Amino acid sequence: MNIFSEVVKGLTWVGKELAIVPDWIKKVVTVTNDVEKDAEILLPETVLIIEDVDALVVAAVKDSGSAITSAENLVAAITTAAKADALNISDDEAVLVAFKAFIAEVTTSSNYVDVIAAEKKLVVDFDGFKGDAVAALQKLEADV
Repeated sequence: MNIFSEVVKGLTWVGKELAIVPDWIKKVVTVTNDVEKDAEILLPETVLIIEDVDALVVAAVKDSGSAITSAENLVAAITTAAKADALNISDDEAVLVAFKAFIAEVTTSSNYVDVIAAEKKLVVDFDGFKGDAVAALQKLEADV
């Protein structure tokens, strides 16, 4: 066995592998550029979604204390009436009064309108983000 022929074989293999490197480097550069471009779009959209979630939480908590109190009063009235098997007229009337108060509280509270608006904004913003994210992932898959 000639040692020089083995060295030549090794160098030939290295040469073949080095010929592949430019294509590989092109792919890495392309993917890196795509990720940078996608980040410019997706990161601000992600921040917007986080802000939307914050607005939704704030809207859900705002003014909800009185609605919770009305709901608790309704549950307490129902529990009292149920203990009497709904045979005590004054307990039954208390359920109706508590239910009326609960409905009045819910329909006049401003946070429900705010919650619905915040949910709508979150859904719209997330839908846009989702479309951009899917497009970015498809482009990356095509590049790789």
